[in-house]
Amino acid sequence: MIFPGPGPLHRAVSQGLSKLGVPHHDLVGRAAAPPVYTQLLRNIVEFWAQGARLDEALLLWSRLREHNIAGLQATYADFRDHVDECFHATCEHGLAAIQRLAPDPASGSKPDSPSFGAADLRRLADALLPGWPETLSIAAAATRLRTIAARWELGLPEGFAGLDAFATREPHEWPRELVADLLLAFLPEIAEPTESASQKGSFARIILTTRRRAEGAPWSRLLLAQANAGEWPRRREQNPWLGDAERLALNRSGRGLAALLTSEDASVLERAGYATLLAEPVLGRALSAAASDEAKPNRPLAPNSPLERLLWARGERRPQDALASGAAHLPPAQPVTAEVATWSLVRANRRDPNRPFDPFFLCLNPATEPLPLPLSLSPSALEKGLIDPATLWFRGLLRLESVCREPLARALALRRGQVAHQLLASALRPAGCRDGEWGPLKPEHEALIALEAALATERSSLAAGWYWNAEHGRLETLCRALLRRFYATGEGGHVIIECWLPEAARLTLADWTIPVRGRMDIARSDRPEWTGAQVHLVDYKSGATEKALNAVNIAKDATSLQLAVYLDAIRSLGVASATVWKITADEASALSTEELPTALAGLPPLMDAMRTGRYGALTPDRNPHGGREPWAWPLACTPVPSENLRVKYSLTFGSAPEINPNEDPADE
Repeated sequence: MIFPGPGPLHRAVSQGLSKLGVPHHDLVGRAAAPPVYTQLLRNIVEFWAQGARLDEALLLWSRLREHNIAGLQATYADFRDHVDECFHATCEHGLAAIQRLAPDPASGSKPDSPSFGAADLRRLADALLPGWPETLSIAAAATRLRTIAARWELGLPEGFAGLDAFATREPHEWPRELVADLLLAFLPEIAEPTESASQKGSFARIILTTRRRAEGAPWSRLLLAQANAGEWPRRREQNPWLGDAERLALNRSGRGLAALLTSEDASVLERAGYATLLAEPVLGRALSAAASDEAKPNRPLAPNSPLERLLWARGERRPQDALASGAAHLPPAQPVTAEVATWSLVRANRRDPNRPFDPFFLCLNPATEPLPLPLSLSPSALEKGLIDPATLWFRGLLRLESVCREPLARALALRRGQVAHQLLASALRPAGCRDGEWGPLKPEHEALIALEAALATERSSLAAGWYWNAEHGRLETLCRALLRRFYATGEGGHVIIECWLPEAARLTLADWTIPVRGRMDIARSDRPEWTGAQVHLVDYKSGATEKALNAVNIAKDATSLQLAVYLDAIRSLGVASATVWKITADEASALSTEELPTALAGLPPLMDAMRTGRYGALTPDRNPHGGREPWAWPLACTPVPSENLRVKYSLTFGSAPEINPNEDPADE
């Protein structure tokens, strides 16, 4: 059995043969990972080679945090949240662009502090910046690496001193990608393979080996594993320090004892070696390939060129599909036990649209007294829970939050909405008042002057150029329009900015009252208190497709349900009257307390779910063509098609809300 080299498949085959007691010789050897410090040094070099980007900083931070290096202590979720926040504030991928936003770690942050991820980001930036320039010398790159290795107490591998000798003979500056490749060559990606001691000195009919070791020996049967594209034969790249042209020139000069092989020569020899092996066996030969990536089962793999030609010769018009169909007919690796069969039936029932949700589908034990409730209910959580009860189950009851590991992507509309909220809060905040304190409402002209000053400060923090000029122009138009509409709606001479709902706020539905917690953009009142006041809640929306407030639409598809929940919670504080406003750049719409029974008519099914402990799910399918991405279930859960979920929900609870998962998400 021939493998391209040591790896997971070779290790699994060797272990499987040993477990079955099959005699075999393993000549491939065991490939071990290099020491931790070598792996970390490789991550640091790759970070610099990619231009000191935030995406590579996330990977490097996770490796350093895993091994308790550099004093990093934040959780991944906290660190990622802060990186996302800083990235959306600057919309630049470079770590240097957001370094100014991270606070000084000397200020003293604790593990539960919201700025703990910011402190870790600052530590990384201080140690790793400035990044490599576009071109630099080998000596400069090696010196930077030695400095960071000494700072974090990372040992350099043996043989690294040879790089210094090479650097003294090559003082010129080279592109940083080329210098990085050279440094990585001195930081091995895998340790030297060690030969297995399986049945040494004894005869075995099965030999696990590599192509080079197999060449020149007679074989009765031969199996070439990993016959996938990219595994073998491999594409050979030129050596950047001694290219093919230089090798040919040295060969023509005759100064070497043996000719130097070019990249094309190496590829020809590899292909010739495989061809010779396939031609020799007298009893049989076979090629083995994977239909999909083991780490990513949804990612199909293609056959390599020899296997592709073999499949074509057998009449297969689509070799990649032939791999998938062949893998589907393989027998199971292990016999199915009774326990596995039971859960297989449960899994099949969960995907059957003709069956209601079973007692294992997002359900609490009904014998538990009392049934646990979500630890905190915010208006937005109730809105998302009505759209998809699974979010209330995972986030509210199990306290599970999805962790984003996607690449950072610029979202100007999201940034524009966040910055607009901040600038409006700054312009309308009464003098001498903090967030959450009542104060007198400024005259409109004073608020406009404060807004213009805040806009000027915001523009000075961005890079120069037409790109940011255009984006800032859109931000100015949005902020001025929202400010004008705020003064044209509602009544009262007192305001409270960025206010959390008081602890006494409650949502009342029939005979059940539950506490709610959330933060409002701004509230306007005729007196500086809640009791007996005429209150106007105001919520800014920057989206271009926002619908006007309508009680019937809220009950039908949960559009802006959170605003109705805010209004009902404020009513429980003893106000004389209350109205909630949704303000966009184009219009303002309102919802009064008289319309609340209609607007909250869709909540009873969700309340019943919390009472009975049976939640169900309405999770939309992911849309490959863009649009709104639904909340993702944990990786250990098998997703059920959205169409099946809606039918099962109707069988279990009655009709499901009419939600369009591809609408633009509301501002939060």
